[in-house]
Amino acid sequence: MCHSKWQKYGLSLKKDVDYDAAIANTFEVSDKIKSEVLSKIPTELLNIEVPHIWYLEVTGGENTKTMIPPHIDSFRICTINYYINTNGESTHYYNYESGILKEIESFSSKENECWILDTTIPHSVKLIPGKTRSILGASFLNTPYEKVISFFP
Repeated sequence: MCHSKWQKYGLSLKKDVDYDAAIANTFEVSDKIKSEVLSKIPTELLNIEVPHIWYLEVTGGENTKTMIPPHIDSFRICTINYYINTNGESTHYYNYESGILKEIESFSSKENECWILDTTIPHSVKLIPGKTRSILGASFLNTPYEKVISFFP
């Protein structure tokens, strides 16, 4: 799957910040990898919902400010991201009201870290020029962030 659509959040930020949008490519994973990932998720959570397992790669532009534009994920409401390849990229969360986008939180993940993300809140990723970010993820389509995170101490 190739994610390249602009949402109103990305267009709102584009008014104030000059950047190019990166195209993120998401791939299916093998049954072996899927089984390995699912074995790390608490059984009680899997009894509520078995997440979709995927792999993502996105590369920053060579000589430009590049980001995955601010967006909400329309097909999932929560994801567990395992960061395979990071280069100091930063993920930013926003509040969006009346056409105004205001940053409220940000973080930089490191390789081999795992983060649980609420994908119903507008978010973006500022990329590093010429570097590829890769993630293995588990998407929950029906189980909200608050419920998913409650299974992890």
